[in-house]
Amino acid sequence: MEPINPEQAQRVWQRVRGPGAESDTLEMLLALESECRQLLLCLQKTAPLRDSRGLNRLREECRRFSHIFLGLAMVREADVTVTAAPAVRGNAEGLLRQCYAVRRKAIGLLRALPEDSAFCAELLSQRMEEHCLLVLELLGSLPRN
Repeated sequence: MEPINPEQAQRVWQRVRGPGAESDTLEMLLALESECRQLLLCLQKTAPLRDSRGLNRLREECRRFSHIFLGLAMVREADVTVTAAPAVRGNAEGLLRQCYAVRRKAIGLLRALPEDSAFCAELLSQRMEEHCLLVLELLGSLPRN
């Protein structure tokens, strides 16, 4: 039996799924928000950031982003599945770095939204960039060993 080429398999699945790339993008954005929320929850338990106003603001923004993506899915009548957040562990610096990486990935995915969502994607991208700045600020405020 001949091995399956992953690129060919992906093309086949894209044809089978049809024009569902938009709901895939929304699902990925929702999964990233879920991961980011979990990271921020874990960060809130670490000593240096326990009472951080910035961290509370990030958590609230994350919740809002999730609601916006769910709203977009409802408007488009897209069938999206909200995945469970992965379990995370680590120190404050590592969690903030991971949060920054997740947020940058989400900003990149916003560009994949359809043309009629461009205004929404642009506004969300700006808000997520502010989110990145706050993550960097929190990262810079951590005590150095």
